Amino acid sequence: MYISPTDLLEISIEDLKNIDEKKIIRLEKKLHILKLQNQDQYFNVNDIDRILTQLKTPKEREVIVFIENHPDFKEFISSGTVNGSDTFKFQETYNDRLENFAPFLDLFIRKYFFQFLKREYNNKNYEIIIASLKNTALFKNETLLVYYEYIEQQTRILIEKITVCPPKQLYEKHPEVTYESLIKLLNVVPYGRIKQIKIDYVKTLVNYFKKTKIFNSEYPKVKNAYLLFSKITVDNPSQEEVLKSLSELGNGRLKALRHYPYYSLVNQQNKAFLNILLFYRFSVFNSIASLLGLIFQLGIIFPLGLLSFLGCILQLIFGDEELSRVEIIDEIKEHINDFITFFKTNPFSSD
Repeated sequence: MYISPTDLLEISIEDLKNIDEKKIIRLEKKLHILKLQNQDQYFNVNDIDRILTQLKTPKEREVIVFIENHPDFKEFISSGTVNGSDTFKFQETYNDRLENFAPFLDLFIRKYFFQFLKREYNNKNYEIIIASLKNTALFKNETLLVYYEYIEQQTRILIEKITVCPPKQLYEKHPEVTYESLIKLLNVVPYGRIKQIKIDYVKTLVNYFKKTKIFNSEYPKVKNAYLLFSKITVDNPSQEEVLKSLSELGNGRLKALRHYPYYSLVNQQNKAFLNILLFYRFSVFNSIASLLGLIFQLGIIFPLGLLSFLGCILQLIFGDEELSRVEIIDEIKEHINDFITFFKTNPFSSD
């Protein structure tokens, strides 16, 4: 708990700034008198020593001035009371100095911050957590990691809850998936730590969409969860494009599902097409059919590679003798496996 020297000793910020040895001696005597009067109920010998150190050390006096200039933050480190997002809103003049204050403040922040984090997370007040954690310079690294780990843990729990959530009950049970503030909170955690959790979160919601589709009474309430995919920060441009495309599920555009799991099939199809084109002699007809398959599979929800598959059949019947029939048959088998994957995840299938 933070004990304010200015409040305890009834001195002003200006007095603190202009303190000298004579004033420190006088204030030390006053501290001992207060200790006797309070009989250890308010503070102890260690508190007196700490306050005296604060008064004698210019850098610590600077931190005390910072605290006194932010009364909401002062109340938080003194009692754990949070007065809205202003609690962690600081004057811009201190932006470059917060890191220097962290060693002094860490003891007092740790006293209440984890309780605050759990309480506000459970109450789904994500905005105030974001406001506090954005001031990363205010925390020691090892302390900050504890708070990140808690957010990661809670997100994993949410993913599990979504996984087992019955169809059409997601909004009722977990409305927070539609909160933009939840995504912003995930984005506060360094990407390297939370990358896989973000991927799992998206996959889980897409799987829920595939169970429920858009033709149900819940969809208008839960669609924002899908739209928010585009707000998730990643470090890969191709992943960013996939998330933008999947966010169209929130607009009822089922074609967005071509990116999940279809986008991986598209990449495989493209690679297969290029390999065949480069290393095998195709008949003109088969090459055209494969090219049309490559183009159309990117724009419609249709069994990917259907035309390319037909091309393989034609090649098997009419193709060059130099092309191994075994290799063509293997290619056909791969297409059949892709079709099976498609129909198992077809968004138009009824559940």
